[in-house]
Amino acid sequence: MLTATTVFFALSLVIGFYMAWNIGANDVANAFGTSVGSGALTLFRAIILGGIFEFCGAFFVGANVADTIKGGIVPFEAFSDVRQLGVGMLAALLAAGVWLNVATFFGQPVSTTHAIIGAVIGFACVAVGPGHIKWANMGTIAASWIVSPLVGALLAYVVYRLIIRFVLRSRHPVYMARQAVPLCLAMVIFIITLSIVCAGPPKLAADRWMPSLLGETVFGAVSWLPPKLARLVLSLPLAVVLAALTAIGARMVIHRYTRNRRIRMSQRYVVVERWFGRIQGGSWRTSRRPT
Repeated sequence: MLTATTVFFALSLVIGFYMAWNIGANDVANAFGTSVGSGALTLFRAIILGGIFEFCGAFFVGANVADTIKGGIVPFEAFSDVRQLGVGMLAALLAAGVWLNVATFFGQPVSTTHAIIGAVIGFACVAVGPGHIKWANMGTIAASWIVSPLVGALLAYVVYRLIIRFVLRSRHPVYMARQAVPLCLAMVIFIITLSIVCAGPPKLAADRWMPSLLGETVFGAVSWLPPKLARLVLSLPLAVVLAALTAIGARMVIHRYTRNRRIRMSQRYVVVERWFGRIQGGSWRTSRRPT
């Protein structure tokens, strides 16, 4: 016999899968649109990589954002019945999923974060009233919606200008690209490692296992720091090591597939562009013909 809990759990799974499908159709398309449009990735590879890394991102570093959605907008104590909170969150998930579906149908790139937070605020206003919403936290969240595009634009500008200045406009762009591509990959691995170890699951936190590797003396030297800063400091050695190994591996791959190839002067910019495209997941064995 079906119980209310079983039905609610089944609905949660169905609506969760529906939301995940819409995230893939909109958010993942936003992220990989440039890679597919530039020819660095095929659509099939983008779908595979999107599924893998969306899962890894949610599993390893999604806990902090989930906590903010779960209790950072409206406190648990505001609800007299936990079932009211569960139904409200389910309604918010369905509402955000429907909006993403409509936006995707019309080809509009929208933010999942905006949709789900707006939906949570909507049901909370109906269920417990606007007075229970943590508007101070909402101000911080809304500020990030303004800061994020600006920071993204600034970083993209800086990275692009550096590539133009030191690679494409250098006297030897192919040689400079051989140095720049491993460096770019190393930076990506460095940032991902810090994200996982600093903001990931508690069992992977640096302050849980790094003291056994570095010794209690090193751990004691950073114990006086704030917890998040101490975790960041303890994570740096691992991030540096993994980034260095990535750079060495990328340099070896580039050397292996280019050591017996003579690059014509007229093709050097095409080759450089192709190498940077391979950072996004393309194959070193294939190339895209210039148009």
